[in-house]
Parts: sequence; structure tokens; C-alpha cells
Amino acid sequence: MAELQTKQLDDFYINSGLDVNEMNHNLFKNYVERNLHKSIYLLEKEINNNLLILDVRRLKIYFNQVIEKLQNSSFLKIDNSTIDEYVKEYDLDKENILNINNKELIHYLTLTGDPFDPLNGANYESFFKAQKIKSVFYKYTAKHEILFFLDRVKSLRAKHMKEPEKKKVSYASKYGQILSDYNTLSVESNYFRYYQDVLLSHTLIVRQEVEENILKLDTIKIPLYLDKTIKEIERSGFQNESSTMLDKYIDKYNFDLELLPEVEDENLREILKTKDYYQELPYNEFSEIEFIQEQFYKYGLRTETIKLLDYLRGLQNQYQNKPVIEKESKIKTNQLTSNQIVLLLQEIGFFTHPKIEDASKEKQAELISLISGLNGKNIKTNMRKLDNKPNDVTPNYQKDIDKINKILDDLI
Repeated sequence: MAELQTKQLDDFYINSGLDVNEMNHNLFKNYVERNLHKSIYLLEKEINNNLLILDVRRLKIYFNQVIEKLQNSSFLKIDNSTIDEYVKEYDLDKENILNINNKELIHYLTLTGDPFDPLNGANYESFFKAQKIKSVFYKYTAKHEILFFLDRVKSLRAKHMKEPEKKKVSYASKYGQILSDYNTLSVESNYFRYYQDVLLSHTLIVRQEVEENILKLDTIKIPLYLDKTIKEIERSGFQNESSTMLDKYIDKYNFDLELLPEVEDENLREILKTKDYYQELPYNEFSEIEFIQEQFYKYGLRTETIKLLDYLRGLQNQYQNKPVIEKESKIKTNQLTSNQIVLLLQEIGFFTHPKIEDASKEKQAELISLISGLNGKNIKTNMRKLDNKPNDVTPNYQKDIDKINKILDDLI
């Protein structure tokens, strides 16, 4: 069996490194080809050889070693601005820096010899300038060639280390598990933020998940799916919490149950916002505060779970009463998801509009929420995905991209 090869990896820093003396005695182009390009070519060849002989476990370790070696290259620490003066002086393209037509620059890059050689006489300054230019160009070129190669290595790793997709667990099936962990989830948030960012956000995600699954299912399977989802939500038991648990606080703080989580009474607001991170309050006092917060939270769970169940039962009745309904008439059939809306807006130049481009992501998300009626937090999360690298694109995200491309293509 062939053995693991590591010579090119072990010697990569030496082979691709900058030897000023050697560079001074070679044409710049030849030096780049012989040192930088050749070292990358030989390392890639070595990697491809090792792909054939390593099992998955050893391959994972090997890829980590290669990536670490490339990421730790001193060339990656080079500031891109070091090349700017030459880009401006010689009218160069930074994206294609070796495409050089300027005669003066070509002269310096092809000038060979030692700046300290006395035979150079009065021309020694030209040799020093040539050395400086060659060094800057080599470091800049090395940085970007190594970064480009690093992306190729990461793509190879993703291709050969691809793990089988785990079966997706639905948000509905984990509804009770996620929302019942009040003590953990409320550590960083007060009652009001928790209600909005956790409770309402999760019930919205369940609704969106249900709507998306309905669009994918055959009509005959929809009632069975909804029945299963309703049972998963009911299993949490939140809908069975007492409807009178807050009655004793209504007269004291004068609030409307129907308007929760909105509270006008300042004393009650302060109680629901209080967090004793530094244990400064007396134990008995804070225990009472925590108890009140938990009662309000449980009532919120009851309220929002009943709303969610009513929504699901309404869908269930719709599809049980109309089993032959066409796919096109399902709820929100033509409504794009939050992520698809963000992708579409990106494609049509929404984010580059002069009045939108400089706005914060929060403001952009709020505007899209006003347009679409969807949750602003989910929109902001999907906006962040626009910055993902190609290697980070999931199959489902790619499906959304393909859908938006098809919608735009069909316009023509």
C-alpha cells in the first residue's frame, strides 16, 4: 500500500519563501514560476496522491494539517495596501497584478544583479528599487495565490469529508422541549425580550415550517401531517396551564390579560425586567420576583400555544373539508419564504439603493418586514447568510437560490 507523502507540505514554507539574493539574480517572472507556482503545484499533486490512500479519519487529520500550514503562512499577514503606490504609479489592476505592460516597471522586474556589487557603479539605486519592487510584488502575489489555493483545499475537504445529511428534526416536535427550559433561556433576557425573541419567534418558526411543508406534500397527506403536528404541540401541555394564575395580580397592577406582554404599570414592568446577576437583592425578595416572572411566562406560553393550536386546527379543517383542493390554492402558495425574499431583493439591487445601502442591518430588516409582513429577526438572520462563502451554502439554501433565479428567468 502506498505511503502518506508529506515532503511538499513539510517544505512548503521553504519552497515558496522569498530569498532576496536569489530573486535579485533572476527575472521576476521566472522566480515566481520556479518558487511560488511550482511549490503550490507540487503540494496539490501531493494532496491528490494522499486522497487515494487515506481513510476518512486520517484524511480529516491530514486536511487540517494542510489548511493550518497554509493559514499560518507569513505571506497572509501582508497588508494589501503595500502594493497601492505601484498600482497608482503604473496603472495596474490589483485583481490581475502580474498583467504588466508598463515599460519602466518591466525594466525593474527584469533587472538582475546585486545592489551591493561595486560593478553596478552609479546604477546601484536602480538595483535597490528593483529589489524593493520585486519583494513587494512577490509577497502580494504569494498572499493571493495561497489564499486561492487555500479555497481549493477547503473545497476538496468538503467534497471528500462530506458526512451523510442528518434527518431534520422539526421545530414542532421540539416545541415543548425548547420552550419549557425557562430557567436556561431566560438567563440573558427579561420577560419582555424573552416573550418577543424566544416565545413569539419560535411559534412563528413553527407556523412557517408548517406552511412550507404543506406546499411540498401531496394534498391527501396534508390532514395526516397536520394531525401529527397538532399532537406534537399538545404534548407540551402548555395549553393546559391555569387560565386564572394571574388573576391575583390584575387588581394590584391594573393590566389587561388580552394585551400581554404589554404592561403599563411601572412597578410591574420593573418586576418583570429585574435580573439579580450579582445577587444584590435579599433572597426572599428576589424569590418572589422570580415566581411572578415565571407565572407571567407560563401564562404567555398558554396564550401563544392556544393561538398556535387554533391556527393549526383551522388549517386541518380547511384541508379535511376540501381534500381535492389544488396545490395552487393552498395557503400562501405563491408567498416566498423570508430567505427567498431576501435573496430576491439582493438580486434586484435592493441593498445597493442609495438610501438603503448605508442603513444598518436592523433598519434594512425592519423595512423588509414592513413590506413582507414577516418577522424582522428572521429576515436579519437570512440577510447574514448573504455573506456566506460558496462552501457554506447548504442544499436547502441552494434550492432557494435556484428558485429565485428561475422566477427572474421566467420574467424574460
